[in-house]
Amino acid sequence: MRKLPYALVIAGGFIILFAVGQAWRLKPESKASRILHKGDAAVLATTVGGQVWLARNRNDCYKIQTAVADKEEDFLKACADNGTAFAVEAGTRVKVLAESVSRRQVQVLEGPREGQTGWVEHEFLQPDPSPRQ
Repeated sequence: MRKLPYALVIAGGFIILFAVGQAWRLKPESKASRILHKGDAAVLATTVGGQVWLARNRNDCYKIQTAVADKEEDFLKACADNGTAFAVEAGTRVKVLAESVSRRQVQVLEGPREGQTGWVEHEFLQPDPSPRQ
């Protein structure tokens, strides 16, 4: 008789977890959607194309990305002028040097900013489809 409540609790837990998984549409990590970590080769990416802004300081990363989203051109120009952030073309190859929660420190591997480092939110990075070192 005591087994029935345990079985109901286990079955109920399974149903709840299954429903949560369906609501979140959980799926296995794919090569194109995986989170990048230290040492990984990546490409800067944005849904609208153009440029991706990198912050010099990890703590400025969120402010910079918010300014980009809000199209605060004056703020971004001031950041570029005082050296707290810089823009890099989307599609530029980078290498992940460090990670901090949702932010990644990257080194630019090509273009006019080659060798420079900055911090960017991880959603602006995609795995490099053809990593070259």
